[in-house]
Amino acid sequence: MTFTKNEMGVWIDGGFGMAHAMQKLAQMTGTLAKTDDDKEALKVLATGDPEKLSDDHWELDHATGMLEDVTSADLTWEWDGGDLLLIDMHEE
Repeated sequence: MTFTKNEMGVWIDGGFGMAHAMQKLAQMTGTLAKTDDDKEALKVLATGDPEKLSDDHWELDHATGMLEDVTSADLTWEWDGGDLLLIDMHEE
């Protein structure tokens, strides 16, 4: 899947809590993981408990960055108040 303007809007609703957001992000990025470290981190992220991540440099921003590889060049991902949004860089 490639994320385009057709997919604009809220992709993760922070209103359901951060554990839900992490699980949703793990689902969205699971097939994008290329390294064993990423795959393992996504398994942990799917549990909704980021404290268990063994690799200190692995953060939610890293998973969000993985989505950039399958996103149109004029769009970007942004966390806003617990929501993960797909936004048009030209409309910021």
